[in-house]
Amino acid sequence: MNHVKTLLAGAVSAFILLSTTDACAWGLEQCAIKDPGLPRVLLIGDSILGGYRSVVARQLEGKANVDAYCNPYSQANNEWHDELKVILKGNSYDVIHFNMGLHGYQKGRIPVGQFETLMRRCVETLRRNAPLAAIIWASTTPVTMKDKPKELDPENNPVVIGHNAMAAKLMQECKIPVNDLYGLVAPKTELMLGDTVHWTGPGYELMGQAVAKSVLAHLPRHPVTYIVDNRNPAADDSNPGTEEKPFKTISAAAKAVLPGDAVLVSPGTYRESVRIETSGTEGRPIMFKSKEPLKAVVSGADVMENPTDEGMGVWSYAIPAPYLRDCQYTGGDPQWVYMDGQPLERANTRDRLVPGSFHLDLKGLRAFVSPPEDTDISKVLLEYSHRHGLFSPFSANNQNTADTIDDIHIIGFTLQHNANWFRGLGPIRVSGQRWLVEGNHIRWTSYGGLETAHSAGCIVRDNLIEWAGCQGIGGGPNVNLLIEGNTIRNNNWRSFDWGNEGGGSKWSSTFDSCFRGNTVCYNFGPGLWCDGANCNNVYEKNICHDNTVRAIFSEINWDEVIQDNIVYNTGEAGIIISNGPGMLIRRNIVFNNGIGIGLGGNHTRPNDHAQGWYPSAVARMNALRGADKHRVALWEAGFFKYYVAPKACLMNNGVIWDNILFGNCRTMMEGRDYRTPSPIDGFVNNLSDHNIYWAASEKSVFNVVYSYQYDGLDAWRKASGRDEHSVFADPRDPKTRLPAWAEACRKDWDTKMRSITEVDGIRDDGVRQELYRSPMAQIAIGRMLRSPYLTAVKFEDKRIRGAWFEVEGQRTLAAWTTSPAERRYLRLNLGQPSVTVENGYLGKKNVELAGGYADLLVTYNPVYLRGTGEKFVESQSGIIKVPPFNIAEKPIPVTVSFVNEGAAPASLKAVFSPTAGFAVEPPSAEKELAPGVTHEISLTLKPDGSFRRGTGMLRMDASLGNEKIRRTAVFSVGEGDKKIPRLAGEVRIDGQLDDWGATVKDAIPLATINDAGQYLSGPKDAWKGTDDSSARLYAAWKADALYLAVVVKDDKVIACAGSKNEWGTVQLDKCDAVGISLDGRAPDMQWQKDLNLGCYDATVSPAAEGKHVLSPNWRTNAVQGVSAATALSESGYIVEIAIPLTEKNFPAKQWSEDRPVKLSVLLFDSDDLSPDAKRKVLGWCTSPNQKNSEDTSGWATVILAGER
Repeated sequence: MNHVKTLLAGAVSAFILLSTTDACAWGLEQCAIKDPGLPRVLLIGDSILGGYRSVVARQLEGKANVDAYCNPYSQANNEWHDELKVILKGNSYDVIHFNMGLHGYQKGRIPVGQFETLMRRCVETLRRNAPLAAIIWASTTPVTMKDKPKELDPENNPVVIGHNAMAAKLMQECKIPVNDLYGLVAPKTELMLGDTVHWTGPGYELMGQAVAKSVLAHLPRHPVTYIVDNRNPAADDSNPGTEEKPFKTISAAAKAVLPGDAVLVSPGTYRESVRIETSGTEGRPIMFKSKEPLKAVVSGADVMENPTDEGMGVWSYAIPAPYLRDCQYTGGDPQWVYMDGQPLERANTRDRLVPGSFHLDLKGLRAFVSPPEDTDISKVLLEYSHRHGLFSPFSANNQNTADTIDDIHIIGFTLQHNANWFRGLGPIRVSGQRWLVEGNHIRWTSYGGLETAHSAGCIVRDNLIEWAGCQGIGGGPNVNLLIEGNTIRNNNWRSFDWGNEGGGSKWSSTFDSCFRGNTVCYNFGPGLWCDGANCNNVYEKNICHDNTVRAIFSEINWDEVIQDNIVYNTGEAGIIISNGPGMLIRRNIVFNNGIGIGLGGNHTRPNDHAQGWYPSAVARMNALRGADKHRVALWEAGFFKYYVAPKACLMNNGVIWDNILFGNCRTMMEGRDYRTPSPIDGFVNNLSDHNIYWAASEKSVFNVVYSYQYDGLDAWRKASGRDEHSVFADPRDPKTRLPAWAEACRKDWDTKMRSITEVDGIRDDGVRQELYRSPMAQIAIGRMLRSPYLTAVKFEDKRIRGAWFEVEGQRTLAAWTTSPAERRYLRLNLGQPSVTVENGYLGKKNVELAGGYADLLVTYNPVYLRGTGEKFVESQSGIIKVPPFNIAEKPIPVTVSFVNEGAAPASLKAVFSPTAGFAVEPPSAEKELAPGVTHEISLTLKPDGSFRRGTGMLRMDASLGNEKIRRTAVFSVGEGDKKIPRLAGEVRIDGQLDDWGATVKDAIPLATINDAGQYLSGPKDAWKGTDDSSARLYAAWKADALYLAVVVKDDKVIACAGSKNEWGTVQLDKCDAVGISLDGRAPDMQWQKDLNLGCYDATVSPAAEGKHVLSPNWRTNAVQGVSAATALSESGYIVEIAIPLTEKNFPAKQWSEDRPVKLSVLLFDSDDLSPDAKRKVLGWCTSPNQKNSEDTSGWATVILAGER
């Protein structure tokens, strides 16, 4: 642009046009206006503006007429205001970009305490004299040491930072956009000249581009619609983005958009992560929209190509370098492999690859894939998921980052295969003001689904969010959030511990928001969950059903409203309020849940956690752009008075009014016993009335946690003084008078439904508990609850569970195993030509049945045969039988039986391939089989000595006539040199070992802990030898129990004092104790390191007066009937424990000689109970990092033997 010089009255000197690196002259520089139709821009600043103004002019050439007013004033100079009034009186500007600061940081220039007032006056001058202009403020750039540009000035730069912070807060209040030049260039001070404040050409170029981009976003213009179409041969990211010349990627369009623009994306799969770099403005949002609803698919995965055959049914693929490796957070590394859109199972090590799984070598950049046995690798789509944040703000990198973008609409996309981790980016991250996320389908993520964090006034509406690896939706902080009309289902498919997060949703630090009209179902974990510092939120008109726990869950919140919801089929509880005062629960219909409504929490729980969390939570909330400061102050006051000031969490002033509860196992549960006064009465005091209660027994309606049941409504009224107008009546009975609001939604709740207890009771040991906890299990349970018939099925293989029930009008046979790593084969003659096979992820295919036979691989993920008859016949043809556990270096016998089930002779051909470390004899077999003939093949797996411990496999590829049969048998190998003798007599669990006989007397212990090499943690050199702390482990077994005795030598026994932690659990972290761990799963399941059904892990400590404390790991609470005792001895103490070997505790059973189990022992030694004292920890055969409570991999394999 050509420029003219202007001399202002009162200016320091006439304007002189200088280069970008020279000192700046003061005054107004006006451009020569060639096109008067273009918008006008005024840049205001100091000598830094003098450096970048020509860059801005160049960037906005043909888009705007740019003037620049350079001046030497601070906020305290009246001349700035006088000169600006002259400039603005004679010129009309559309955008004003201003900064002032480098002349105000010096001591004495701005009176102490006056900066904010003076800055406010500057804003008022601009607004009063340019009322129609869009105003942008830029932060002041850094001050460094003379001739040391990489070293920030320790005296003056903090002043700049402080001024920037005060000004930014004011701009937020005044709703003026901020261009953070300080944040842009502070990491790049090497681009400075060295004179403390000025920059080189590249530095000014960087700032000028940022200023031009900020100005461009606020220029008045006609909105542009950009087209993206990667299927169009003419598509290219260098195109203008028109129908004729579209962009190829959404990311290219995202870089081009300005406020008011739209991006229409044509059908296709877009394998990219879109970083949104530009905000819309209020009234002029930027819209990203699928041209055809859900036909534009944004994927975090790439197609896997060019496989290498690794043998044994394993293929490997090159993969790109990961953005995250060796993640130690929940869930580990987020990368995943999908086959035909659905996930394969992850194998942590390559040797554990079984068909249907994958292993990632992130250092070698290879993915190893073992597809299911019946898979032709060339006919399936394999995809490697490694990107996260499919739509997210440009610099956001985790959920705790407050980078925000405003006024973005994302409409109608399918988003899938997002590879996010515990603090990664979800497929959509809503961060900023006034977002609209509508009509999208989000599916198959490694961790979370849709995120809302640092948001204000945003809407998430009518989306389908399913199959998230952990939780479907959530985040925080948020204000004025509307979550409406979404379907949130089938989440936490990776079965994370929902107690941390997992299931349908979880929000924190969210207030003044509404969760309305959502359907939340079949999630493993809670449905709608707000946990921690949420208030003034409304949950209304939601339908929450078939979730594992707590369909609507408000925890450590206050003043929330839960109304007009329908809640049913929740395994644990329908509506739960935990430690939350001021809750209103009204007009809800709650039925067929474990608990209807519960008001709970640990009322002795101290507020240490809240007190520690309070400062950071307040800081985050105060930084939330778009949040009304008055409302934030009220939120902070509520947090303080309910969770910081009191000595315990409150459960006060809750109101349960006008609800209908029926068919729940326990209708109402509360943590206070109103019959007698107690210390918690001041913390628990609630109201209830005008409710309708119904249950098979009136005694099950009102409960004090799990400890007491009132005799009925009258007894409850008498004790509590509540529910004066409530009634005990069946709402489905036509004689029961219902309120109009309940009648209006009758179709949603008056349905035929089997009770949860009935599903549990179709087997002696219960079907529901045997389904491994996952959304797939919730789907199966939901189908059972709705079926007009339900019958347990018992297969010849006792480790396969099954049931008949109806699904969508079809008779269906379901089968599953009880553990994630358990794989069993099932061959059934259904007597029909075809059947629909549906997996637990609801993927269906129609399968032609040769001779009427269905071949199934059964895992923890239920498989359904839909459209079957009423009978089937099992066949053992093709089933490989191999001992599940085998001693290292010993040959392993194997048998395989084949039956010609056809009417004509058939040729049998079978080839066998063992895992590395074994040879198989014979390696193949051929036989002509007459109709009805059974042929058994005997094999021997011969070890070469290299495989001593781990999981082995034998793969079989066979054909019988025209039928292909592929099988993979899994077996384990261990050292097995330690044995547990069988006990002949009776043992009393009393801490005395006199009745153990020869098992203890003069016998060698099973294990000892007496060596420095077994010292795992504690103060350095603290362990002084065996007299300080050591132990001997003895073990014995009978058909009904496993007995363990640990004889501890300890120079100073510190018994458990019985004090409890904030969760009400006895504290064992300071006293002496013994940790005992047992893996009693089936032998071929013991390689799986995660603890699940069939494992037991507990800590036992001696206590006062000869008592003991037994604290089982919550992951193994399913093991019941354990008895323990401790006794002091002359040299220490003794721990004795008996673990019942029932089928319910250990479903694999098989308790006989030569059966392997895995054991581990930890020894905890304290020398005092002071708060700073640290225990010494020693151990025998423990898992890495002493994580016996999570990992079985280090435990020793021992064998059950005969009597000694």
